[in-house]
Amino acid sequence: LKAALVQVLSKKFDLEPVQEIPRDEITIKKKMEEISSVLQKNPQGISFFALFSLPASKVEVVVQFLALLELMRMQKVKVSQPSPYGDILIFSLTG
Repeated sequence: LKAALVQVLSKKFDLEPVQEIPRDEITIKKKMEEISSVLQKNPQGISFFALFSLPASKVEVVVQFLALLELMRMQKVKVSQPSPYGDILIFSLTG
């Protein structure tokens, strides 16, 4: 998981705007709900890189990663990596 996170974080992110724009609060709980929703729509599972493919700030990527770890800790998702250095597959355990 660490290597996958490093790869996602190494992508080029959009530069922050010069003018400050109010941001929506990004919480681990909200991200957990988003991940759960995506997994409910994809019972066959989803790729780690697909889950992190949308443009996002580094903060959002980190919060989403923490949300995934929390879902794993709570045993609501299962992750599998069929081959070394391959993509990681994420599956819901909550039907």
